[in-house]
Amino acid sequence: GHGHQTMQQTLLPTDNSNQSVAFPGFVNGRQQQAPTVVQTDPGQMQNYNGHIASAPNLGGMPPQQELPPQQVLPPGSAPSGLPPPQANGMAPHASPSMGMGTASKPGCIQAQRTRARVGIRNWKNTCYMNSLLQCLFLTDAFSAGLFDFELQPPKKSRGPMDDDVNDRALFEGIKDLFAKLFLTSRPHVDLTQFITEMPDRFRSGEQQDFTDSARFILEHLGGYDQPLVRNVFAGELEHVTCCQFCGHRSSRPTTFSDLEFMVPAVSDPSQGPTLQQLYNNFLEVETLDGDNKWECPQCQCKRDAKKWTAVLSPPGHLFVVLNRFTSFDEEKLVPLKTKTYVRLQEPLHIQNACGVFVYHLYAVVVHQGDHGGEGHYYCFGCRSEADQRQWSICDDSQVREVPEQDLYNLSQGPMINDNPYVLFYRCVQLPKSHPPQLPSRYIQEVEQWDRIDRGG
Repeated sequence: GHGHQTMQQTLLPTDNSNQSVAFPGFVNGRQQQAPTVVQTDPGQMQNYNGHIASAPNLGGMPPQQELPPQQVLPPGSAPSGLPPPQANGMAPHASPSMGMGTASKPGCIQAQRTRARVGIRNWKNTCYMNSLLQCLFLTDAFSAGLFDFELQPPKKSRGPMDDDVNDRALFEGIKDLFAKLFLTSRPHVDLTQFITEMPDRFRSGEQQDFTDSARFILEHLGGYDQPLVRNVFAGELEHVTCCQFCGHRSSRPTTFSDLEFMVPAVSDPSQGPTLQQLYNNFLEVETLDGDNKWECPQCQCKRDAKKWTAVLSPPGHLFVVLNRFTSFDEEKLVPLKTKTYVRLQEPLHIQNACGVFVYHLYAVVVHQGDHGGEGHYYCFGCRSEADQRQWSICDDSQVREVPEQDLYNLSQGPMINDNPYVLFYRCVQLPKSHPPQLPSRYIQEVEQWDRIDRGG
């Protein structure tokens, strides 16, 4: 289904807005002072008031590596470490050529990163999965890291729905598929080998929700406990409740790989919010009073309180869900869809005590349909680390180049039912990943597959 649980919408309180503390950052294991903050439009950051929170153990790091109190982390810092931003908005040594050498590891070939050019055939309503795989493939740190990564057995048991999942087979299946996307001379590839490693519900012919499928895939590729997902998509939030009588604070850290923002219904759908406004709304304060007072553990009674969420460590790559399915049609028994235009033209800015981090959009999953009970998924995308953003539209087996403006025409005019649903952003201060190093055996395997596919 398309319904989602909405995360708490909270804000940073104002009582500590004048605090001034020098926060260390860690660069190559050395402690450094907090950097100069990148200047942005003050209006874009109006809901951020400088509240400072401690960072807990992040992203599956072992307890003995827990960071000291008051350490606030920059994107991607669990565990590989992103240098804090400098005044020019770039991390130290993050030049456009970083990691783009030509040498290959022994027994490997260096694959060329091109714009999206190869489609994925639809297999029993797999448009949602095809769109997800194209977005992950265009995430350069993920598609390169996949071939360096050694998947370990899960540390904790999973639910009964996951009993029939072979993580190793799923991992090898996605590597085989990505190797074909890198190397094939064919216009599209086949999903069958990969999808057969998925649970029955993915092979039933019934369309699954994109975000549920994405969370499933990332969890079975090691999730936060292992470096592939942790290094690319994991960030850290802190949920805080503060008693307005005694000042006692209760905090709960959570690791996340996606953030979910409510899309508001507005009288004129073409006059919708920017993504920055939706992000700022996510940080808004919630007042707990009246019948909703908080049970303060220090006062030992119910008190008025403030409740908010702070971003301690934003991820290197941000996976955003625009929740458009928040109500239900009782007659048709389908989720209703909010088609409000969300402005995506501007970068997203995320601020914490280390500075302001700037995120650029590189992939958008579109839900096409009048309501949540039907529809089709396709995506727009460009390579996440490309210096020149060249956009393509990936619609199952069909891939074609498009101008970037096509992306901004969604949710209006003839495209009113084609609405951005999931967004992928990359932090521009993040150093570039190394080129993908594929084991040489894939050359022969893909050439053989190409011949068979041609009937040769």
